[in-house]
This record gives sequence, C-alpha cells and structure tokens, in this order.
Amino acid sequence: SREWSVEGAAERAKCFAPLLDMLQRFCPPAASKRVLVPGCGLGRLPAEILGLGYSCQGNEFSYQMLLMTEFMLNELTSSQPEDQLTIH
Repeated sequence: SREWSVEGAAERAKCFAPLLDMLQRFCPPAASKRVLVPGCGLGRLPAEILGLGYSCQGNEFSYQMLLMTEFMLNELTSSQPEDQLTIH
C-alpha cells in the first residue's frame, strides 16, 4: 500500500505534513492529548501521530482495512514495514 511503502513517501508528505504541522502548532504534543483519526485506512496517519508523542486512535469502517491494518501494525517484525514487503 502507498501508506506504508517507500513509493508512497512523496504522496504521504503532501497529505500528512500539513495535518501534522497544524496539529503540532495548535495542540503541542503531550501524553494527555488524544487524537481521533476517522477513516484511518491502513493506520499510517495514526502511527505518525503516535510517533509525535500524542495518544491516538484510528477509526475505520471497512473490515478489509481493519484486517490489513492489524497485519501491518501487529504482525510484521520490522519497525519499517516497507522493508519487508514487495509491491507488485
């Protein structure tokens, strides 16, 4: 998926950077800050937000996305999932 691949880095930067910049500007990270990400897809945006020091929860309606997110976040052994998968 573009969300977790090296090939998707440029697209993620365009989409995620403005959101993350505004979040940090208007709501500086702290353990008490909680962020909800509706329609989180494969969970990359919540993972990025967690990496900034916030408490974050993703919300997704699609069962297929939930299954894949669970795989990406809990089953892969590397901290860099893009290092383990090949996109065909």
